[in-house]
Amino acid sequence: RTTHRPPGVGVLARLIPEKGVLEAIGELGAQPDAWAALRIGGGAQDPAYAQRVRAAADDPRLGGRAALLGPLDDVSGFLPEIDVLLAPSTGHEGQPPVILEALAHGKPVIVRRPIWSPDFTGLPVTAYDGGTELAAALRAAPGPAVPAELHARFGPAQALAAILGAARS
Repeated sequence: RTTHRPPGVGVLARLIPEKGVLEAIGELGAQPDAWAALRIGGGAQDPAYAQRVRAAADDPRLGGRAALLGPLDDVSGFLPEIDVLLAPSTGHEGQPPVILEALAHGKPVIVRRPIWSPDFTGLPVTAYDGGTELAAALRAAPGPAVPAELHARFGPAQALAAILGAARS
């Protein structure tokens, strides 16, 4: 993407409150000039929450720029359609695999602070706390990931070393 237009944002998450999708829609809606489109993929694991997400995505104030896609089987088909991946989780969780998938596809990632990891230092992963910080993070979204760096940090050798280290403990 060029720096002259706002980014297309993608979210891949189960539709449950801890994933922060509803909050992300509200934050984006409050900063309409910071983004061009929002594509949300994910299964409706919590039907009541999914209904609230759908209503928020359909809000006329978003100008039809938000699309709720439902469950996605083809992440590799979804990622080329966005400029940046947003992981807006409000709960504390481990590292969502979609972060690594996005980085492997050359997409920068913005994560809500609770899921930030020091493992992301030096990679195109930006943390935000909410509100207007999301708009600032979108405007400053870094460039694509470097595949060699991803492989060194998150590849099979690193995973095996962690498993062996845990087994020795």
